[in-house]
Amino acid sequence: MNLYNAFVMELLRLVFLGVRLLDRRPPPSKDIRSARSVIVFSTTAIGDTLMNTPAIRALRKALPGARLTAVADRRRADLLRHNPHIDALVIYPGKFRKLFSLFKKLRAARPDWAVVLHGNDPDIPILAYLSGAPGRAGWRESRMSFLFTHAPTIDRDLPFVRRRLDLLAELGVPEEGERTEITISPDAREAAARRLAAAGVDGAEEIVAFHPFGSRRSKWWPEGNGRTFVQRLTRETGRRTVVLGGEKEKASAEAFFGRMDERPVVLCGEMGLLETGALLQRCAALVTTDSGPMHLGFALDVPTVALFGPEDFRHYGVGHREGKAVFLMGEAPCERPCKKKDCDVEGHPCMASIAAGPVLDAMQSLLARPTPV
Repeated sequence: MNLYNAFVMELLRLVFLGVRLLDRRPPPSKDIRSARSVIVFSTTAIGDTLMNTPAIRALRKALPGARLTAVADRRRADLLRHNPHIDALVIYPGKFRKLFSLFKKLRAARPDWAVVLHGNDPDIPILAYLSGAPGRAGWRESRMSFLFTHAPTIDRDLPFVRRRLDLLAELGVPEEGERTEITISPDAREAAARRLAAAGVDGAEEIVAFHPFGSRRSKWWPEGNGRTFVQRLTRETGRRTVVLGGEKEKASAEAFFGRMDERPVVLCGEMGLLETGALLQRCAALVTTDSGPMHLGFALDVPTVALFGPEDFRHYGVGHREGKAVFLMGEAPCERPCKKKDCDVEGHPCMASIAAGPVLDAMQSLLARPTPV
């Protein structure tokens, strides 16, 4: 954040601090279960959005007659579009964008409570306050936490799903399990089937989804490891590999795998989130780094091998059905978790130390397990 933005944010914080001090409304009861309308904010990444779904499910169970409105980032809204536990979906266009239109939609919901499950942008607590909800819950660590009526402290030792459930527990909401979820539409399944057919994948052919990329370069599995994995997977199991990723990874995927004899199907940047989820449902397994596709695999019960380097899998590796996921963590002399965008340690050991052989073995072991009930 540059000095100008920092100044504007501090000025905004002081303005709303003054507004809050002048607000004489008494805080509501800490128990949310009498609410008739609740807004939940879930405006961050793919994994964060999916890790919020157990909390949304718990809210619906605790408030069967209430109207639940979810506010989701425009790029990830499809993850909640068909969620059976919400009544309305409001698109968050981005930090301080289209605020008046968004403000009107939130006020129209006439919320009794606004709950910020996860929202990094500084206008999220402001929007929760301006929604008119008498009760507002979020984390004390937010710079705007004074706009909340209930703001517990984050226990950073807990997995992210657990943190959201604990926030709701403070409001009297019992949990309904830690499994994440997503509903895939029939249209998305048909689109995925057409895309695979266009890529020459037979309808009966066993395929494995592979995502060696990540939100930052330090999470990527090195090219050599990935190439060896694809080669061995094809030769030893006969299964075909489908490489997933965003538009930004397309050129890298072509460079990594384009000249291989065992060339995989590369679909980077070609599918939205729901179509990607539908494709994962078609796969025998998913091999992925700590990334959005990993969380999609968990939510869809796809057997998943997750490769972790900079981050601790105990925080992120949650939401899956027991027996459906294996976690492999690389070895490194570094302190973790590490938030660096690019690794500055020679050889990128935390990811490079995860060899292709153990990954393939883990996948085969996972597929050999009995299907959990």
